[in-house]
Amino acid sequence: MCGIAGYIGSKNINDLNVQRTLNLMKNRGPDCQKFESRDINDNRLLFLHSRLSIIDLDERSNQPFEKDDLIIIFNGEIYNFLEIKKNLIKKGHRFRTNSDTEVIIEAYKKYKENCVNIFEGMWAFVIFDKKKKTVFFSRDRFGEKPLYLLELGDEIYFGSETKFIVSLLGNHVDLNYDKISKFLVCGFRSLFKERSSFFSGIRELPPSTNLVVKNNFKKNEYKYWSLNYRPKKINETEVFEKLEELLFNSVKLRLRSDIPLAFCLSGGIDSSSLVAITNKLIKSKIQTFSIIDSDERYNESENINEIVSFIECENTIISTTRNDFINNMEKIISYYSAPIPTISYYIHNQLSELIKQQGYSVVISGTGADEIFTGYYDHYLFWLYEMRLDSNFKQLIEEMKDGYGSYINNPLLKDPNKFINDPSFRDHLYQSSDVFKKIVRKKIELSFNEQPFCEDILRNRMLNELSEEVVPVILFSDDLNSMMYSIENRSPFLDKNLVEFLFSIETKFLIKDGFQKYLLRNCSKKLLPKSILQSKKKIGFNASINSLMDLTKKKNIDWLLSDSDIFEIVRKDKMENILKSDFSKNDYSKFLFAFISSKIFIDQQKKIKNG
Repeated sequence: MCGIAGYIGSKNINDLNVQRTLNLMKNRGPDCQKFESRDINDNRLLFLHSRLSIIDLDERSNQPFEKDDLIIIFNGEIYNFLEIKKNLIKKGHRFRTNSDTEVIIEAYKKYKENCVNIFEGMWAFVIFDKKKKTVFFSRDRFGEKPLYLLELGDEIYFGSETKFIVSLLGNHVDLNYDKISKFLVCGFRSLFKERSSFFSGIRELPPSTNLVVKNNFKKNEYKYWSLNYRPKKINETEVFEKLEELLFNSVKLRLRSDIPLAFCLSGGIDSSSLVAITNKLIKSKIQTFSIIDSDERYNESENINEIVSFIECENTIISTTRNDFINNMEKIISYYSAPIPTISYYIHNQLSELIKQQGYSVVISGTGADEIFTGYYDHYLFWLYEMRLDSNFKQLIEEMKDGYGSYINNPLLKDPNKFINDPSFRDHLYQSSDVFKKIVRKKIELSFNEQPFCEDILRNRMLNELSEEVVPVILFSDDLNSMMYSIENRSPFLDKNLVEFLFSIETKFLIKDGFQKYLLRNCSKKLLPKSILQSKKKIGFNASINSLMDLTKKKNIDWLLSDSDIFEIVRKDKMENILKSDFSKNDYSKFLFAFISSKIFIDQQKKIKNG
């Protein structure tokens, strides 16, 4: 895991901007920092790299890495690099390091742009081909590793973080107020509907995308991989056998490291299954880290204690606190150069800090399980729609009512027939946005935009969450939180073969006997205690705004309403009224956190602009 940045164009980036950018990149890679520049006819190429050493710790693997006619800067991990390397050696390729970086170079030599099709991992890399005078950008399938671009005519600035681009540019970049406004009204689900950033003109290279820049600055940007629901006939026994094989293989690949690993343990089936599988694979003590909230809705301490006892792993716990909330927010947002999208990732940042303090630089988490196994309450209702013609449908309804239905607090999802009566209903996803839009000065379009991937409405919802609404937000925050403390984050559920398989089996297999995540539970049935396997209540890695800030104190209300450029976006009088609301409600809690996060971000950027 590392930081990358660079420039292609006719300018000479001055040394001050280069050094300032490398300083900003230090967190992403404290072990080595280097830069290289090359001529491309009348243009200049600048590559910056900051290394966090995980595989082949020797300096021979430092970057920019040059071999023959190729130079690469790379952020991420190619988990199956040993298998690829072995195959390339058979084809006559020679290696001088034990790194996955050199494997990318050799694979590119053999397969050119198609090399990405054989990679299993997370990556953002840029390769300069000196012979062809081309620059090749690539980003992994799910977008685990970030890559931002600013294109100004025949110039491209790029980097792992937006602030690297701003630093190389040497000029202030205006904020994207439209994105902030939509975030306040529609919440985190709106953030990656488009791949714009919080800075005008700076965008992400989308996941699963390659970009080739040729000598004449002609660009070719294209998707090299896509996911859809393509069901195949396969029986339940075969499903379980194949799923177990793929899941164990994914975890095994992600355990490859030349330094120790740790695990985030929330207490749910996702992170618990990863710890349990690892326990079976390595047969040694595993270090886990958890965070507990005082709000009973988000407190999973009972489950955590049971898993730790059952697996006999090490566990370190911290609790959410109101101490230094605003100061902590300011520190994190300063690193992000963006608002923190959700409360979950404020508390995840505290967990990341603890993990680093305990000496770990690689952590494994359960990102993506909800979106591939059915993890949200509305998934059950979408599934019931798809099962509406089943001969046992009445029994399926009763199973839902007796189980997950009893835990649903959202009044919009109480009715099991919700989507059967109205398949297009999505109001629960932007809940209370009609209230929040009244406080924003800009008119926000509230019609919900859902991409039509397939006709199965459950799978279509899951694909939207995986590609646009939820997983991109998690990965954005996972990356920044871990990199803030020089940690690499790995997500075994985001494995190409695993995800493709899960979207090739019939929807009917996803839920059974009243249990969501039925497939994952079944794969873990010999590895976890029954209480975890049979728990139907979804708690999630979350907290309430009331656990972080005392909204009864006048000084806190005064701070929320203090002078800020956010009131160029938000109507101050309307905000005063909102602050009288009940923030124990999840949607109001999320809104207030988004407001606080955006306020701090805007104020910090104003200070930077004014020097």
